[in-house]
Amino acid sequence: VNRAMRGTGQLRALVNMAPQTNTTIGETEFGNNTSPHRTIVFATTPPTLKLTTDRGTVRSGQTVTLTYSIESPRPFTCELRGNGTPTVIRHEGGDTTGSIQTAPITSTQTFTLSCVSDMGGDPTEQNLTVEVVPFIDEV
Repeated sequence: VNRAMRGTGQLRALVNMAPQTNTTIGETEFGNNTSPHRTIVFATTPPTLKLTTDRGTVRSGQTVTLTYSIESPRPFTCELRGNGTPTVIRHEGGDTTGSIQTAPITSTQTFTLSCVSDMGGDPTEQNLTVEVVPFIDEV
């Protein structure tokens, strides 16, 4: 497989280095190998993530609309976490955008967009915090 890759992610490929007779070059033993397998690590470029909201401050019980953007030529599986069930977003390459309405927010809430390459490596994350205005009841 010939792919150009750069960045901080990783791709691991398992190469079988078991001894085989290769009469073309006359090699019949790989005695210098300490293991029958080798791991080759390639770097990948992390995606560009954007996570925004229609408002950063709400009253308790209100909802917000979160808008996300994922830019990368490579596929990623992403998850948007916050005040409810995580939403899985599949990014196939290019630019993936969308919006999600949150559940009612009753306290300060941090939302996280986290993406992991199909080739493995560390996740790339973008966080966004929505503040809740305290309720004051005059007597």
